[in-house]
Amino acid sequence: MPDNVWTLIDFTDKSFPKANDFDLTIDHIVIPTNGQGLYQINASYITNYLPATGHGGRIGVFVNGTLQRTLAIGNSSSGSSMEVEGTVAIYVLAGNTVDFRYLAVGDQSVMPTIDFYQVSR
Repeated sequence: MPDNVWTLIDFTDKSFPKANDFDLTIDHIVIPTNGQGLYQINASYITNYLPATGHGGRIGVFVNGTLQRTLAIGNSSSGSSMEVEGTVAIYVLAGNTVDFRYLAVGDQSVMPTIDFYQVSR
């Protein structure tokens, strides 16, 4: 991941049938007409690159291209990888576009996992 740039997370798999609104080709979800409500987001990642200097990162939740929340904020000393997780809730409207981006501090490779599900309307 590039250093100090919010980079769209490129997902390769979705695990649950309700995730059919998530478009793997463009890595975002458009909230369906009946999908307005509060969503819980669980995110985690592991860095697998051990840089010579310390590094850090965070996952951002973007709604309609604007950063709404950050989660899974991590920092590590030189020579160490990171395993980080976090949870947030956001309210989104029908038609909103939601995507997830990673902000790396220090050059690193990242393996993210995100759960995104509606908890109320």
